[in-house]
Amino acid sequence: MREPYRVALWGPGLVGSTALREIIRLPEFELVGVYAYSENKIGKDVGELLGIDPVGVTVTNDREAFLSLPSEIVIYTGTDMGNFASDSDIIDILSSGRNVLTTLPYHYPKVRGPEVVEKLEAACRTGNSTLYATGLFPGYFPDALGTALTIPVSDLKHLRIEEMVDACGVASPLFFTAFGFGAPLNPEDRESPAYITHRNYYAPLVQLLADEMGVELDGIEGVYKCSVAEQDIDVRGAMIAKGTVGSVAYDWVGKVNGEPFITLSINWYMTDAMRPDQAESAECWILTAEGNPSFQCKVDIKHSFEKDIRIEKEKLDFAGSGILLVKSIAATIEAPVGIKTFKLGERAWRKDMRALAQS
Repeated sequence: MREPYRVALWGPGLVGSTALREIIRLPEFELVGVYAYSENKIGKDVGELLGIDPVGVTVTNDREAFLSLPSEIVIYTGTDMGNFASDSDIIDILSSGRNVLTTLPYHYPKVRGPEVVEKLEAACRTGNSTLYATGLFPGYFPDALGTALTIPVSDLKHLRIEEMVDACGVASPLFFTAFGFGAPLNPEDRESPAYITHRNYYAPLVQLLADEMGVELDGIEGVYKCSVAEQDIDVRGAMIAKGTVGSVAYDWVGKVNGEPFITLSINWYMTDAMRPDQAESAECWILTAEGNPSFQCKVDIKHSFEKDIRIEKEKLDFAGSGILLVKSIAATIEAPVGIKTFKLGERAWRKDMRALAQS
């Protein structure tokens, strides 16, 4: 058996902290470094940052020192609300010889154009490294679980994945601005940070699923479905005024012959006052494969179902994203050089099964 995987982490926020706890807990990993932006984190032992015993690794903001650490892989959960400001960081890490795992929207760079793909692939070639993006959504619900739902389906007509999550646990000024909470309702705005962030995360995933299924889309449409608060809502001291956006929701629809074929429906809302009627819990996913026959499943997340304990509000559903990153470490390190993307299983639905011979 090989030595533990040497792991470093960039950005110990909500997702990063969950990943750190797993890396420290599991014997197959060795934490070798952590890079942070916030001054109040610099110089602290990672254990102190997490509220656990010291682990002997000090948080740094020295970029060169971090890139010289003997890490095999960097989990990148840095500050980037989907606008690809992280490109330079990720390219530098890949070029330095470290693989990169991230929850940021690098799951299908192909949709950004061949020049972006070549830039990332060139960094991978330089560093003999691999780039892989995963998480809960994307990374699990639409791709792994959504396509698993198609396994018993013949003649798939429509794959729809709905995410409805109470976002109170990640409320912050940056988050409010990036996603448009508390802003005026403006269905025509296609330049807002909220629209751009959603588009960069979810539209590529629609294309990825279509390509893997062998389906040619007419195009991908973003449908604005945000709604306003009917009363003032206090979110951890931040106020969403009555009549401003309290639910940030978009559908990303890939159409075939003018009809929806893949729909990712994303609704992040604030408090139970804005919870959609169909959401049976504060973290709810509904997956539907319409075909012959049709299948549907509903997913909830809790700390424990046996004890009926919800995930702590401050961690929300992001705990799963951090865990999925850690579970992907070995596969990313062992993967071929280049950009790693999701692949459908052998039995998931495809338009033409002969495509299996080419995958």
